[in-house]
Amino acid sequence: MDEPFSNLDISLRESLSKEVRCILNEFGTTGLLVTHNQQEAFAMADKIGVMKHGKLLQWDCAETLYFHPATPDVAGFIGEGSFIQGQVSPSGELVTPVGRFAPDHPVMTDHAGTAMVFIRPEDVLVDHRSDCTALLVNSHFRGPGRRHTFELTSGEQIVCTDYSREPLKPGNRYGISICN
Repeated sequence: MDEPFSNLDISLRESLSKEVRCILNEFGTTGLLVTHNQQEAFAMADKIGVMKHGKLLQWDCAETLYFHPATPDVAGFIGEGSFIQGQVSPSGELVTPVGRFAPDHPVMTDHAGTAMVFIRPEDVLVDHRSDCTALLVNSHFRGPGRRHTFELTSGEQIVCTDYSREPLKPGNRYGISICN
């Protein structure tokens, strides 16, 4: 199926994709779905393949693709997030402008060999007690929450999903912390 639900409204797309999945399961039939819609792939598939330039980068279940992407390309394609560079300490921790990450935390390297961590917006917290502060570059209401973009002292930007009802003002510095 090549993007079979792409021209449908959201509610019809969701109900029809559930129905097709049930039919495939009922008859024990394997289906191949090609889509650029990640939510559709997550809802329909037992396994998902992420491809780039005709090369399969990762083949796995939705949860593994989201929480444990194999490459920076997969991480950047699946959902939203920010790559933050760091230095690996002698103890194996990754030291970044937003904190230290334990040696067992997934660390990626880019094509130049730079160590970095990929941080999802839902793992960034506005934390007024944090020593790590960042400049709020912009903020958009997304009902029920807001999407903030912060600039770190390193110049890197990090995205945050915040569900506080109190709006933040761009141009101000706020404490942030990372759930990891």
